[in-house]
Amino acid sequence: MVGVIDHTYEATAVEFPGGRIVRSRVGSHLGGTLLRDRNSLEFALDVRQKDLTFALDELARLNSQRGSPFAGKLDLAAIALAGPADPRSGDARIKRIGGNRHSQEEPA
Repeated sequence: MVGVIDHTYEATAVEFPGGRIVRSRVGSHLGGTLLRDRNSLEFALDVRQKDLTFALDELARLNSQRGSPFAGKLDLAAIALAGPADPRSGDARIKRIGGNRHSQEEPA
């Protein structure tokens, strides 16, 4: 299974269940207005970690929920993270990190 996270406050806009829309607080990758100051970067990393934790918790819930199309089908002991990931994600469920020139790959 492959999942993609559209990080809250980093994407131009993220729509949540119920229709709530949250706009970017760190600028635009496309418009060249990406904020790179320490506070903005720390904020973005904190949100990324929370988004990742939420996604992993939801996968675990769906994997254990009777009637879920994912029930018992996900190997939650073999989770990898790719892309512009921060190796300090802090979630022990992640076994490998890699995907860009700034990332580190951890042994499985």
